[in-house]
Amino acid sequence: MKEPRTVIRGELGHDAKVTPLDAVAKLPTATIEDCADLSKWQTIDTRTFKVLPLPTNQPRRYVATATTEK
Repeated sequence: MKEPRTVIRGELGHDAKVTPLDAVAKLPTATIEDCADLSKWQTIDTRTFKVLPLPTNQPRRYVATATTEK
């Protein structure tokens, strides 16, 4: 993605889930897990408008976890 004359096009997918929720505790908490999915992204060469292959060692999904409290 650092290459000159390239752009990224596509949709970033998400799959957020609340995995334990304790709403009745004195301090309510929830853990939220989201997966950012890059599988629908394409790198395009702006000179030729051809789709460039993504690196084979680049993950297509990234998981993020957050714990929240009120």
